[in-house]
Amino acid sequence: MFGQGWRLHYIILACFVSLILLGGGHFLYQKLLWEKALEKKLQSIPYVEDVSLKKGKNKIEIKLGPTPDLKQTYLQVEEVLAESYHGSLPEVIIQDERSPVLVEVWEKSQFTVYEAAARGTFTVMAEEIEKKSQNREVEAQLAMDGKRIYIALYKDNHFLYEIVPLIPLEVSKVKGESGV
Repeated sequence: MFGQGWRLHYIILACFVSLILLGGGHFLYQKLLWEKALEKKLQSIPYVEDVSLKKGKNKIEIKLGPTPDLKQTYLQVEEVLAESYHGSLPEVIIQDERSPVLVEVWEKSQFTVYEAAARGTFTVMAEEIEKKSQNREVEAQLAMDGKRIYIALYKDNHFLYEIVPLIPLEVSKVKGESGV
């Protein structure tokens, strides 16, 4: 008869030990190899000061120093993440060194920024942010690509970074002469 002479408790113990070893090996791989390698790659990007992977790996906090080109720095971060994550990228949370003056300028500017992201009024946005920044003696740097608007505000030793996604405009289908 099959299994005759086998001790059931040894079989259960062997399965239990195997599961622990496999789970522990996977945990060590994730924690010590993959996550540390990703953190090291991200920290090698200029102006990235610190990296923190959050549980579940669906969020990454990145502390940036004062970068002269927020867009370029963010695109380098995104490139490293695309190499490491095959599929959807985690949410990137940028940490900066805000001051009350910078927060005030951002709060007064964000309506214009979000309107520009939705409607495409980028020239108006740039003029408004520049005006609000100059009133508080804040240096403003704006950039954009096909996906986002990058806002960097600087005053003294403080800096504020905001990255706002563009909202794609929906093209409405209008019934034409063909009756479609």
